[in-house]
Amino acid sequence: MNRQELLARKEEVHRIFQEIRHLKNNSIQMQRDLRSFDDGIFLLLNGMTYRECCELQDNFSTVYGWIKRGTLPLSFRQSATRTKETPTGLTKRKQFAYLLGVYQSKVDEIDQKRLTIITRDSELEKAVKQSLNALRLKHSQTTVHYANRSAEKIYYDSKNLMSRIKSITENNTSIPQEFIPNQTLMISYLQGFFDSRAIPSYSSCTIQSSEIRRIHPRIIITKSGNESLLSAVNTALHLLGINSRYNPRQTPDQIVINELESIKKVIDYKLFRNKEKLRELKETYRYWKETKKYDSNGKFQQAKNKIREERRNKRRKK
Repeated sequence: MNRQELLARKEEVHRIFQEIRHLKNNSIQMQRDLRSFDDGIFLLLNGMTYRECCELQDNFSTVYGWIKRGTLPLSFRQSATRTKETPTGLTKRKQFAYLLGVYQSKVDEIDQKRLTIITRDSELEKAVKQSLNALRLKHSQTTVHYANRSAEKIYYDSKNLMSRIKSITENNTSIPQEFIPNQTLMISYLQGFFDSRAIPSYSSCTIQSSEIRRIHPRIIITKSGNESLLSAVNTALHLLGINSRYNPRQTPDQIVINELESIKKVIDYKLFRNKEKLRELKETYRYWKETKKYDSNGKFQQAKNKIREERRNKRRKK
């Protein structure tokens, strides 16, 4: 690094120190690290080689990393994390409710420092990032690789936010109480949960006195090992007039919605923000209505009787 770059780096680190020095925790260690940083800069500005600097300063190899690679001392990073305070009114915004629905659906316990969402669903990834941006939470993203697949990892570091989430969700065992009387927040929360965990499905069946096989729409929500949270989600659905069934004896635990009026309410409330899932549910529901109409007005039975009559007439002619 040339002299100008060294001075610019020194100015940058001192500016960061001034921004976060009001934090009392780690302040002594931060001052020590800043002095070590300044000593390292001083040696380099005076034309010392790396080996000479290491002989003159015990921890120069560490300090050189702060200077050369642009990283900050650990004491700075720990304090910087603590400066991320929860914005006023954050928990009352629908984007936060959606984000929380996704997060709670994916984790077993609330992390102490980091909100992390890992997904292979590009639509869910987009919705999560839109919510974070709307809340002005500057997030990071990386790709994680598994044995036969990869996924996107979106995360945001904040002890204050995670402490708040842990408190209002009772460590991921319930939905925040402030969402219950607020239908907008409740719907946004369930949208996040549905986009992450709900699957539009169907069952094939016939009704009494009919030979038409109908495609009956249904929705299945699964999550293992969190009976309290799924029970709370089931209760929230009932508060919206959606008749769902929760069966903790299934593996994994399941919430099932198969009552047709309730399916219609899921569509009306747009509990699936995921366009593909919503389209699939609408198509299944529309197909069921068409087969119901065709069956109930007697056209199927009339056609069947006509075929039988034609067959009888052919036999008589023979």
